Amino acid sequence: MCDGGFYEEAERIIRDPELQADVAKREQALAALRRKIEKAELAPAQKEAFATLQGAFEPGTAIRCRSSTNNEDLAGFNGAGLYDSFTHRPDEGKLGKTVRQVWASLWNLRAFDERDFHRIDHLSAAMGVLVHANFDDELANGVAVTKNPYDPQWPGFYVNVQVGESLVTDPDPNATPDELLISAIGPRDEYETQYIRRSTLTAAGATVLTAQQIERLTGVLETIQERFKIIYGAQADPAFAMDVEFKIDAAGDLAVKQARPWVD
Repeated sequence: MCDGGFYEEAERIIRDPELQADVAKREQALAALRRKIEKAELAPAQKEAFATLQGAFEPGTAIRCRSSTNNEDLAGFNGAGLYDSFTHRPDEGKLGKTVRQVWASLWNLRAFDERDFHRIDHLSAAMGVLVHANFDDELANGVAVTKNPYDPQWPGFYVNVQVGESLVTDPDPNATPDELLISAIGPRDEYETQYIRRSTLTAAGATVLTAQQIERLTGVLETIQERFKIIYGAQADPAFAMDVEFKIDAAGDLAVKQARPWVD
């Protein structure tokens, strides 16, 4: 942003009253800024670092580049879904190309307008990129909240999970996930699973997760809740909860993508 002079261009967009008033022109200006960021020349040290990172993966691995900004997970504002993540495929050349796409998404219209509405300083926003091997052919994906939103006096975990790669966070049209509550009604072996609705993408009577997968997920959610309570100093806060994204990969293993404080 500094080397390319992009802060100056961003500030021009922020200050321009015509762009503030016209969403179509604002989007055009932001799209032009994103294109410039995506085509910007990387510094030699960045090129070297990205080449080293890319070389750390097994040949032929698709690499997921996930957006992560300093204006997400704030008190009263989580910013989930505002920014874009991309998968770098083995035939796409150098990793820096995809990293620049993630950087540029800091300036997409929905993120810009949300920051503006919540009075978040655009010029203090910064984009980081989390890099990991991409999950292909996943069996399920889901989002869980580490509390019972229906009754705060009755501990539990609220889960939405969908089959395959039909996303819960960005659902396909007319696709609804399994929605369930894992209720702590007694000791660990007495957790009860209550289905609120069933996925439209599974056979009648079938569930997205097996009983064993639900048990594994429950244990992981317990661990996440307890550890982050300590990190955030919220041991005495009964309303504290974490928002957790997870997958069941092609081998049937549970993988946690990310966890952030839940904002009611």
